[in-house]
Amino acid sequence: MNMMEKMSKNEENMAGFAKRTLLLNFAIDVSGSMRGLKISCANSALAHAVEIVGGFCEEQNVRLLVSVVKFSNQAEFVKRMEDYQVETFRWEPLQASGMTEMGKGFKELCKLSKNEIDGQYRLLPPIDLLISDGYSTSEESELDEALECLMGHPLHKKAIRVPIGIGGRTEDGTYSFDESVLRRFGNQDVLLTADSLEELAKAILWTSLSASQMSVTPEQVESKTLGEYLEKQKDLLGGAIGSAVMIPKAVVDEKDKIQKTFL
Repeated sequence: MNMMEKMSKNEENMAGFAKRTLLLNFAIDVSGSMRGLKISCANSALAHAVEIVGGFCEEQNVRLLVSVVKFSNQAEFVKRMEDYQVETFRWEPLQASGMTEMGKGFKELCKLSKNEIDGQYRLLPPIDLLISDGYSTSEESELDEALECLMGHPLHKKAIRVPIGIGGRTEDGTYSFDESVLRRFGNQDVLLTADSLEELAKAILWTSLSASQMSVTPEQVESKTLGEYLEKQKDLLGGAIGSAVMIPKAVVDEKDKIQKTFL
């Protein structure tokens, strides 16, 4: 940060202006089917995604708060509105076992509150990212109740909510994950899929950064939904996320215009 930037930041603080704050929330399936390479890849990609979004927020003078909910038989916060600082932030590797109690994961997200944010802030549209490779084992009534809670929650109803399903189509044309629930979670006219570890890493990284750009700098993105934004970006092969990761190409499935698969 140069001297002029420091002076500008100090003047803003002295004037009592609230610093813009972005909430980055992850709900991660850690059921038994995620064991092994899937959870290892997710751990690496999510840690990298937070680092990239953190760097972007620092450039934009935006405070980043990170929450991580893991769910299997139960759901719990691994991180809860942790103030991102590059010097101190650490990703605790997640382990996989148990069932896929997705409803409990959604209910856990609903425990977040604006009152937990210290100091002055101007809250930007939060980002909710759901990652799952299977079908919810929650009772249908519990799942419906949890989704209703999420959609009406003061924070999450204003969020950019994006699902990522791990796995491709089976022989009968259905997906190996709970497509209907993932679509109900999302509100950006897009369902991302990844049927390889490479695709999973790219989907997590690109989605996290793109959603952050939509929330923090909407005037530059000029798209109403993430699906629309990704569609505009689909021919930008070779672009970079951070300094290393290649932006993949979005391919529209002719049988399902909303579906985006990353190659």
